[in-house]
Amino acid sequence: MRTMSLDSALAFVKKLRTDKEFSDTIQDGIDKERKNLIEKAGFDFTNEELKQATQLLSDEELRCVTGGTEGVRECPRDVCTCDGY
Repeated sequence: MRTMSLDSALAFVKKLRTDKEFSDTIQDGIDKERKNLIEKAGFDFTNEELKQATQLLSDEELRCVTGGTEGVRECPRDVCTCDGY
């Protein structure tokens, strides 16, 4: 059974996929908020530097730091501690 909230989420995803201007506006807002959170945490780097850093990680390490592993307690080479995220 679908709820109104699920219908709203599905409509949002559809609009993101079909309306480039809306998608760009949403992504720009997300990017600005993410950058603010990163700076508040004391980190300072450009998007290009972040791309370079992620290219230095193995696929397994990258999945870990982006939350893509399930049930993993520690990442290889002490990159992070995922705590199962």
